[in-house]
Amino acid sequence: MKVFAQLFRNPDLIGNFVFIPTLVCIMVLVGSSMASSQEINNLKQTWLSQKSKAEEKMMALRSLSEIYSSENKFDSSIYFLEILLSIARDEKSTKWALETLLDMGIANFQHNQYAGASENLESSLTLSQEINDPTWLPDIYRMIGVVAEAQGEQGKALRNYHLSYHSALENQDSNSMAKALNSLAISYQNYEGNYEKAIKYFHDAIQLNTNLNQLRNLANNYYNLSIAYYNSGNSILAIEYQLKALQQFELRGDTIGMLDSYNVVGNIYDLQGDHEKALEYYLLSLEKGLDPGDKVTEAVAKINIGNLYIEMGQYPDSEPYLRDAIAILEEIGNRQYLPGAYVNLGVMEIAFKDNDSARQTLELGLAEAINQDDEFNIAKANLALGELAYAEGNFAECISYLKEAEIVAKKLGNNETLVGVFAKFYQVYGQLGQVDRELKYYRDFVSYRDSLLSTETVRETTRQEMQFNFDKKQLADSLAFAYQQEVKELQIEKERNRKNAAFTGMLLLLLMTGLIYHQFRLTKKARQRSDELLLNILPATTAEELKKNGSTTAKTYESVTILFTDFRDFTSLSTRLSAQELVSLIDYHFTVFDNLMERYGLEKIKTIGDSYMAVGGLPENNRATAKDVILAGLDMQRFMLQTKLECQKSGRPFFEMRVGIHSGQVVAGIVGVRKFQFDIWGDAVNTASRMETNGEAGKVNISQATFALVEEEPELKFESRGEIPVKNKGSLNMYFVTNREQQVPVL
Repeated sequence: MKVFAQLFRNPDLIGNFVFIPTLVCIMVLVGSSMASSQEINNLKQTWLSQKSKAEEKMMALRSLSEIYSSENKFDSSIYFLEILLSIARDEKSTKWALETLLDMGIANFQHNQYAGASENLESSLTLSQEINDPTWLPDIYRMIGVVAEAQGEQGKALRNYHLSYHSALENQDSNSMAKALNSLAISYQNYEGNYEKAIKYFHDAIQLNTNLNQLRNLANNYYNLSIAYYNSGNSILAIEYQLKALQQFELRGDTIGMLDSYNVVGNIYDLQGDHEKALEYYLLSLEKGLDPGDKVTEAVAKINIGNLYIEMGQYPDSEPYLRDAIAILEEIGNRQYLPGAYVNLGVMEIAFKDNDSARQTLELGLAEAINQDDEFNIAKANLALGELAYAEGNFAECISYLKEAEIVAKKLGNNETLVGVFAKFYQVYGQLGQVDRELKYYRDFVSYRDSLLSTETVRETTRQEMQFNFDKKQLADSLAFAYQQEVKELQIEKERNRKNAAFTGMLLLLLMTGLIYHQFRLTKKARQRSDELLLNILPATTAEELKKNGSTTAKTYESVTILFTDFRDFTSLSTRLSAQELVSLIDYHFTVFDNLMERYGLEKIKTIGDSYMAVGGLPENNRATAKDVILAGLDMQRFMLQTKLECQKSGRPFFEMRVGIHSGQVVAGIVGVRKFQFDIWGDAVNTASRMETNGEAGKVNISQATFALVEEEPELKFESRGEIPVKNKGSLNMYFVTNREQQVPVL
């Protein structure tokens, strides 16, 4: 989890409301400063003096309230505002009463007294309407929205933000319009997930603040717009606008803003997998974004750096940053960020296999998280403690921790943690031999993992496409610029001699060479991704040969074992399911099969409709035996049986499957030019297919050739079927094979 000092920056009527993940808002009063004891005493004397006029008393009380508010002494701030309101009512000063009620609403909000804040603001709204003074309406409506948002009343918040905007529009108050637009944009993004609207409102606010030369608010708009673009999948514009925000913060010397921007840019690069750039900006947040003596922001920056090193697997580099952060937070008594720091340090200690220290650190993190009701780290700590218990063979304790992690992660909708929880659940139940629970949690793991991956894949695809278009435009712009410069040179230097012309040509050639090299660097990552995709569809040795030579040579393999599967009555079942349901069901089964192939070291060849084909014994470095192929087939059938029993209980449709296996010689190679496919051919392939079609649902049918390779295997049991007539092959000996002792598959 990335640590943001601020999630959103929302300029309010007298300052910046800063929304952090807990939805608690902190107000920074503009122009306020730490007052001296003498100044405070002078103000109190003015308030208490019999000689002071009512107006002077009220001004003194307001100043006292603002001083105590700036020092986060909200009880004192509200105390002076209550006295001020009483004097205003005695004096029948509606204007003073209205403004004081608004100030009380803000102060109560800061003090997390939302009911009191809402009552104050509604009273100020009533007064404003009674005296028909629309001046304060934009600020009142916006503050009502802020309080509603903090209470989780998003509909009410949006209504009041819209009212704030329209009131400001009627007042021709561009400053308040910009603030209302910023609040609307944050609400639409954070709670509605409507990034299109959020981006539009942020741009509108930027236009207004640019016209008003409101640089502080403009910086906040850039900051927020960057986050909206990132959440919508546009990381390029996210970074562009965050860098604009950073520029404004630097110009104004806003170190808090600088720190936030450095961290956000670092987080974006980190989430893109560009750890080097992420580390660069995290380190900048330490070097440039800190106020002298600002220990909290220093600790936050160090936590982010430590977490990044953990993601990179550089645990020794992570340790000093996390330990420093913990020491700083403990020293100053700030416990807000301690849960995450302790939990990540515990994860690092697990990697070091320092189990005793890891347990102690994780328990500290869990205790801190529970004290602060930090559910994200409660779930994460329980998962880590579960993994530690599993590593030590304490399965009962492991399950207990995992159950706690599952409850909290589901409440949060934290799929990333749930993937880890379900993965560990199916592993521990596999060790315990509880196949029903193992299968249940394996299904949950696959479902949540695929959901997580699909979201990331969509975002990554979008990012790569945008990066490609950006790079292409960048190159085109550079070439156009070079061309324009060359034409200009030719016009100005028309009489240049041939030597100078040649020199100019050389400069252009060098420029072009530089651009080509630049493009080469830009496409390097794309080439690496291409290599990864190639390995997903071809065996490693074949992929390497293709990259090296541009083509491959078909090879003969004397003895391999081929597996075919097919769902029985597939056509009939497919008529009872929608296309989406059918594809989802097939994908679920084939995902399990893929994992089994990986477990037994088999090479998946292809799927054709509802058929699945794999082979053991090729390419050259594949040592999978006929026994491995048979064990994979038996595990596939056990999975099918378990799925059938569960579906029968709930009345859902299910598949039954035939498995056929044969051993013999094949030729293997690549077919296709634009879409590569690794395939195998030969009579052995046809015979394996016949083993499947002549088998029975729920059983594994093998040929005489395969039987000869495994008949001495003590864990396998065979049932001879005799000679079975086979189309175009006469009669062939076949055997059903089972495990002599049923084993629990680890799927």
